[in-house]
Amino acid sequence: MSNFKGKGCCNLYKEYEEMNIEDSEDCNIAAIKIKKLKYKIIAIYRAPQINPEDFFDNLDEILERYKNAIITGDINLNILDVNNKITKHKEIIELNNYHIENLIQKKNITRRSKQNGSIIDHVIGLKELQCKINAKDTAISDYKMLYVTLDINSETETKKDSDTITKIKKCPTL
Repeated sequence: MSNFKGKGCCNLYKEYEEMNIEDSEDCNIAAIKIKKLKYKIIAIYRAPQINPEDFFDNLDEILERYKNAIITGDINLNILDVNNKITKHKEIIELNNYHIENLIQKKNITRRSKQNGSIIDHVIGLKELQCKINAKDTAISDYKMLYVTLDINSETETKKDSDTITKIKKCPTL
């Protein structure tokens, strides 16, 4: 999904109940409601040339609107960097009672160069959310794919269930 030529992100789902796709000038958003899951899964793409301040306003609105959401996407802000943009990004997320799941863990680095690594693909969830994240190499991109597994409690049962969401960056063009 993307209005930006050659860029974007993709989430794959086995089953879903409803889907909403929104486009703005500064990001693309797809929201999915998954069966038996009380959360919406939201994929976001922010092109690198888009002003982060404009994106932050949009992100704040999304986090306020979707109180039960898991957000994955190519945010194009390296959370390994220490600067004002990253600080503001984290503050907006924290103020809405969310947090970045894949913070500064070497296993979650989505792109590695000879000099350094980066995490520009984020998994943002509610603080009580339990998820496992792995980054896997693929043959279709110079970025790693984030593989996210959610442990969810059924509202009607006490046993733990597991749903898997896969986020692939740079899907190939056919």
